[in-house]
Amino acid sequence: MLEVPDDFLIGIVPGSDTGAVEMAMWSMLGARPVQLLAFESFGKDWVTDVNQTQLKLDAEVLDAPYGELPDLTKVPPRRRSGLHPGTAPTLGRPGPQRRLHLG
Repeated sequence: MLEVPDDFLIGIVPGSDTGAVEMAMWSMLGARPVQLLAFESFGKDWVTDVNQTQLKLDAEVLDAPYGELPDLTKVPPRRRSGLHPGTAPTLGRPGPQRRLHLG
């Protein structure tokens, strides 16, 4: 029905942004040093996935208390792969809003 080529692999994930981010993590992280920003539950779970249970990459983690941002001056432009929640859905309100310039 879909006429997917025989040499394509298909992954079925939850119909959510979280599933999409996790697919991206598993397929794109690791070629360069990785830096993770963790300030709410999804970000903290992704740290566990990347460093301990799934990818085991030994990424640098910039952590902050729930709902606050880590020190963004420690995020270098264009020198590593980065992952952070764009919003903070588990906070029950919009996350801390700051511009993060990556070069």
